[in-house]
Amino acid sequence: MPSFSLRANPSLDSWIRLVDDGRVSVYTGKVELGQGIATALALIAAEELDVSPARIDLHTADTADGPNEFITAGSGSIEQSGSALRQAAAEARRILLERAAHRLGVPASRLQVDDGSVHAPGLEAVVTYWELMRGERFAGEVGEAATGSRRSQRGRSGRRAARSRALRIRSLRRLASPAWKPRAGSSSFSVPGICPASRGVSAEPPRLPI
Repeated sequence: MPSFSLRANPSLDSWIRLVDDGRVSVYTGKVELGQGIATALALIAAEELDVSPARIDLHTADTADGPNEFITAGSGSIEQSGSALRQAAAEARRILLERAAHRLGVPASRLQVDDGSVHAPGLEAVVTYWELMRGERFAGEVGEAATGSRRSQRGRSGRRAARSRALRIRSLRRLASPAWKPRAGSSSFSVPGICPASRGVSAEPPRLPI
């Protein structure tokens, strides 16, 4: 059964897109607040797609392009967004293997995937996910049969991974004013109209004209 987030955002393209430079764009409506969900969600998508986590570009909380998952709270990010991403990635992989089977002339059940390259035992021919998609969108919804249950075959989830350093994480920070700059050597921020405040100290709000 699709997760709550997936029922609210059934379009496959709102979760996963393959760009033509060998990378995978993954979208979540949740926000990285230091709890490590960006790394976890990227690993979930990489596991289901059979690609290296280093290929993942994770886009967070940008509802213009990705899913609207309401709030990030209550330890629900993995249950909601993680489940949805696993199902979406499983559906994307199924579609890609169907295309690869047609291209290579073998049943999809014979195909194997190694970091986005699809091949079959006994065949020299290899085709990549990006060659199969050619920059196109999936243009469909995630089917109810997409459950994502291939962890036992690869087992990346649950292993240690460098939090966010090996991943490209893009969030709505790009929409923030350039004036938001951290002060060198501290955890403070200098914002016009607001007195500097370090972590754990309240900042005085700017005075607004009446």
